[in-house]
Amino acid sequence: MKIEGTGLEAKEATLLELDHATEELGFVRWAWDYSKATYDLKYDDRQTKERYYLRVPAESIKGQVHDDGHRDSMLKLGTPYIGRYTHPHGMDYEYDFPKHILDHAKKVLSTLSSSI
Repeated sequence: MKIEGTGLEAKEATLLELDHATEELGFVRWAWDYSKATYDLKYDDRQTKERYYLRVPAESIKGQVHDDGHRDSMLKLGTPYIGRYTHPHGMDYEYDFPKHILDHAKKVLSTLSSSI
């Protein structure tokens, strides 16, 4: 499920700025290659035992996404989205997500938007 209207869409930041801002909010730069990255925030719902991932995609517009030596690379953010983890099949992005998870996700995304 896409989460629109967060203020993150098309925002630009250096890799260093984005890594720092997301890490402070509990995100991990999980999936990345030289031209793009995805920042993930994991939710474990204690009531339902479901696991969700809030994801913020980023694409390199200058430089490469790397762990070393490319911290000034410029990234452009895409529309955040959330999915439910479905072992062993992957992710379900069309799930009816719980309100408390979506509310928290929107709050975190608003905080992230304000910090970069």
